[in-house]
Amino acid sequence: MFRDALAEFEEIGPRAAPDPEALTERIFAALMENEYGQFDGLVDALGATLGETGLETLKALALADEAIPVPESVEDKDTGLLLGPLGLERHRAIATDMKRLRIDMILQDIADLQGDVDAYMRRYRPDQIRMPRIAAGVAQRLLAAGRAEEAIEIAEAARAAAGERGHDSYELDDVYIDCLVALGRTDDALAFRWASFERTLDPHHLRDFLKALPDFEDIEAEERAKAIAIAFPDVHAALVFLIDWPDLALAAKLIEARSDELDGDAYEILTPAADALDGPHPLAASLARRAMILFALNAARSSRYKHAARHLRECEATDDAIWDYSPHPDHQAFVDALRERHSRKQGFWSQVG
Repeated sequence: MFRDALAEFEEIGPRAAPDPEALTERIFAALMENEYGQFDGLVDALGATLGETGLETLKALALADEAIPVPESVEDKDTGLLLGPLGLERHRAIATDMKRLRIDMILQDIADLQGDVDAYMRRYRPDQIRMPRIAAGVAQRLLAAGRAEEAIEIAEAARAAAGERGHDSYELDDVYIDCLVALGRTDDALAFRWASFERTLDPHHLRDFLKALPDFEDIEAEERAKAIAIAFPDVHAALVFLIDWPDLALAAKLIEARSDELDGDAYEILTPAADALDGPHPLAASLARRAMILFALNAARSSRYKHAARHLRECEATDDAIWDYSPHPDHQAFVDALRERHSRKQGFWSQVG
C-alpha cells in the first residue's frame, strides 16, 4: 500500500503545492524513521516538488543531523528493558549504524537527482565499491556522466573481487559490457559476452553475441551454445536456458539423460518445464514431475502432498502418449515402487484418487 501510494507522489506533489520548508522537514523525519523501507524512493518521487532549493535544504538537514551523536538510552525502545553497560554499548552502535545508513541513502538520492556522481560515490567506503551490486550502480552513473574510463576501473576491480569470492554478478557483467562498448572495445565486448554465457548460460548475453555475428556464423555459434548448455554442470541452469530459449527438444533430451540430477525441491523450475514439455515430450515432462513427487515423499513434506498427487495424476494422463520409457521404469512400475516405499503416507495417497 505504501509503495502504491508513493508511486502517485510524483504527480500529486506539484499539484498539491505544499510549503517547501515544511515538506522538506516531513520528508527528512519520515526517512529517519524508515524502519521497514516504507519510504524508500521518497526523495526521488518528490524531487521535482522540492526543486533545487528544497533538495539543498534536505541535504543540509541530513548533514547537520549526521554530526549529532546518537543519544544514550538506558532502555531498549523495542522491549522496554533496562540495558546494562554492554547492552547500552551494543544498542548505541546499532542505532549509530542505522542512522548513518539512512543519512547515506538520503544524500545519495539527492546526489542522483542533482547528477552529482562524486557525491553519490563519497557515501561508500572503498571496500563497499568493490561489492558487485554497488559497483554496478556506481559504474552506471559514471557511464551516464561520460566517464567511461573511471566506470570500467570500478567494474574491473569489483569483478576481480567477486572472482576471488567465486561469485557471479549478472548486473555487474552487463555494466562491464556497456563500459567496453562505450570505450569502443567492441571485440572485447563480444568476447566477454561469449565468456559470460559459457560461465552462466545468460541468454541475453548470447542473443547480443549472436546479433553481432555475420550471417550463418550465428547459426554455428548457436549450436555451440546449445552443446555447452546440454553439458553444463548445473542441470537446472541448463534446463532454464533451454526452456526459455526455447529448444524444447533439447530440454527433453537433457531431462531424459540427467533425470537423476534433478532436485525435486526446485519446483519453480521443474513445474513450468514439465508444463512446457507436456505435449511434444511427455516422457521428459513425466520425469520432471517424478522428481518433484519423489522429493515430497522422501522428505515427508506433507505441505507438498497435494501438489505431488496432482503431478502423479498428470503422469498417468500422459502415460498412453509415451511409447518407450527405457531406461526408466514405466508409469505402473513407478507407482508400484511408490506404494511399496511410501505406503504409510496416507496424506498423499488419499489425494491421489
